[in-house]
Amino acid sequence: MSETCRCVVCGDAASKDCMKEAPGWLYVCSRCGGFFEVGEAAQRRIEKGHLHPDIERVVRGKISSGVVPRIEFDASGFSVKVVPDRYQEHADPDE
Repeated sequence: MSETCRCVVCGDAASKDCMKEAPGWLYVCSRCGGFFEVGEAAQRRIEKGHLHPDIERVVRGKISSGVVPRIEFDASGFSVKVVPDRYQEHADPDE
């Protein structure tokens, strides 16, 4: 079930759902341009105020190119990956 929240990338109003396909959250943010995922470790780091300043630009760029990005955090730091086409039917979040 979707809940209203602040976007972890830009701070604007968004919604998020707990994911079944992979551990983490699926966000929908109109300011960022659509859907993106955040892994559990990245979510914890972001909630503590740690987010690389380039993440917003990278996430928005990937969304605008038609892919769904996933923010991850591991021993090497934050990364933004492209997820499989599991959200293709939701390509336009304003529908």
